[in-house]
Amino acid sequence: MKIADLLSQKKTVYTLLIVGVLVLLILNFWGFFFLRNLEDRLTAQLKEQVQTNGDLYGLQLSNEVQIDYFTALLDDDIKMVQLQRLLFDFKERGKLANIFLVDVDGKQVIDYDFRSSRALPASRFQINDSLFARTLIEQTTQVELRTFGGLYFLTAYVPVRNLYEETIAVLVFDVPAEFFTQIERFRASLLWVGLGGTVVILGFALLIILAVRRIFEFERRLHQQTRLAQLGQMAAMVAHEIRNPLSIIKGSADVLRKKYAGEQNEMFEFIPEEIDRLNRLVNDFLQFARQRELSLKKLDVNETLKKIADRFQNAAIELDLDASLPLIRADQDALTQVLLNIIENARMAIDAEGRIRIRTRYRPARPASVQIVIEDNGCGMDDETRQRIFEPFFSTRATGSGLGMAISKQLVEQMDGAIEVSSSQHTGTRVTLTFPAQVRD
Repeated sequence: MKIADLLSQKKTVYTLLIVGVLVLLILNFWGFFFLRNLEDRLTAQLKEQVQTNGDLYGLQLSNEVQIDYFTALLDDDIKMVQLQRLLFDFKERGKLANIFLVDVDGKQVIDYDFRSSRALPASRFQINDSLFARTLIEQTTQVELRTFGGLYFLTAYVPVRNLYEETIAVLVFDVPAEFFTQIERFRASLLWVGLGGTVVILGFALLIILAVRRIFEFERRLHQQTRLAQLGQMAAMVAHEIRNPLSIIKGSADVLRKKYAGEQNEMFEFIPEEIDRLNRLVNDFLQFARQRELSLKKLDVNETLKKIADRFQNAAIELDLDASLPLIRADQDALTQVLLNIIENARMAIDAEGRIRIRTRYRPARPASVQIVIEDNGCGMDDETRQRIFEPFFSTRATGSGLGMAISKQLVEQMDGAIEVSSSQHTGTRVTLTFPAQVRD
């Protein structure tokens, strides 16, 4: 199959469109996911670096401040000053945001700045109890990335041992991670840009889908109009070739009937009836193939329905008309033809006790509309028949031309209306005609 043939198929075009939209969406969010992956790798590397520095800090503390227990360190002013200077040196050289030493119970603290109080100020130091306990149990440095006051920090928990390799304290320090703040802002910007881009892409995709649907619909109508034009030309030729012989045959039948008026022969009635049926078939064919020009004027639907009901003089037909119904813009003859065709179909679908109900109603919702609903409780239709009811030349009756509903739909659409059919077998059929409402003069 050629590429042009593939592109002419609606399914292929929609598939390509969906794939294209998905690719654009993936590319649109690719930067966001790439940045997320980069942040994860950078976090792992920085944690490893902070862990290495923490191990060095812990080893240096263990070597330079040789003491057996944390409480003994608090009582030794010389060791205390030495320790605080060392912590201050760590802070300055490592450009740390904070550094302090905590006992294994997590209650007493030694800051790089001498304090009279040895209690742990909760407002300044926020210890992760889980990582603190893990540090004491595993005897290894633990690192986490956390936020405090809208800023990012890498916080390390380092075990500090005495000469007997016993952990007597935990060194906690915070390393500023401003880079993550910038990444977070950039990632948020990418997310909003991605969401905005997604809305734009989906909007354009929707417009393209609507455009493609209209193109295919236009192509379908163009093919239909081309086919109808060809049918119209053929219909004119066929009608010309058929009508003359039909007229001759009908005239001959009239002569024979007069000549043999005394004889009772059903042939004299059969021939004219069949000729009239063929004439109606030719007229239907010509009308469907050649759309006639309609004269649209403001009409009162209720008055038209009353006249049609009077024409039928059928007790099975019930009218339920809305007295406040506005006018519609339609062609009187065309609307009458449509209604007659639908009512005739309903009449043929019901039995002797069947009913046909014709209702009119006003729909004020914008745009305001007038609806004509024709319901019957006849034999109804199956799904296949209902779906094909508007197809030209489709009929369930042996003597039908199959053009009645197709012509009705054509005329309704020429009057800017819509026709809808709902039906189920052994229940009945409902035909709804909808026309734009017009303001009364």
